[in-house]
Amino acid sequence: MTLEDGRELKGYIKLVNFQNGLMRSLRFELADGTKEKLMAADVMRMRAAASDLGKLGAIAESAGSAKRWGNTSTEDILKRDFVYYERAKLPGNKEKYVLLQLVNPGFDSAIKVYDDPDAQESAGIGMGGVKMTGGILKSYYTIRNGVALLVKKEKYKELLAEIYGDCPELVQEYPEMRFQDFAEHVYAHEQLCK
Repeated sequence: MTLEDGRELKGYIKLVNFQNGLMRSLRFELADGTKEKLMAADVMRMRAAASDLGKLGAIAESAGSAKRWGNTSTEDILKRDFVYYERAKLPGNKEKYVLLQLVNPGFDSAIKVYDDPDAQESAGIGMGGVKMTGGILKSYYTIRNGVALLVKKEKYKELLAEIYGDCPELVQEYPEMRFQDFAEHVYAHEQLCK
C-alpha cells in the first residue's frame, strides 16, 4: 500500500468500511502487529493478494461474459496474484475519495477503468440455470487526464469524444462503437494512441 504521504505499508487488511458499495476506509495491520485506520483519502494505491476463493469468483464472473476485459482466459485469471485498487474522486464529488478496483491493469496508461460496485447487469437468456447471454455490467468509472467519469451503457455514444477524442485512429478502426465492446475499445486506444 502506498499512502498519500509517500509511506509504503505491508501487512494485512483486517476490516473494510463500505458506504453505498464503495470502499471508504479500512483497518490495516502491519507485520509488527501495529494497527492503523486509514481513510480512502490517505491511500494512493494498494494491491491485495487474490485469494483462491477470489480467483474462483473471477472465473465464474468472466464465464458470464466472454468479451469481458479482453476475453481473459481462466488460466490467466488463476495466474493473477494481486487485485489493484486506487484512490479516486467520484464524478461531481470534489471532497470525497474512495478506493476503486482497477479492472484494466497493464493497459491503463491513458484510460484507467474501475469497477462500479453499484453497476446493474444486462438481462440475459438462460436455460437450466445456466446463463447463455447477458450479465454484462452497464457502467464503469474511468479516469482520463485526472478527470473521473461514470461511463454508462445508455450514455456511451454521447461520451465517445470525451473518452477517445484524442484518437482518430480508434474511430477509423471502430466506426460503430457499442458499449458491449468497451473493453476492446480501451485496449485498442492503449495500442493505437499512447
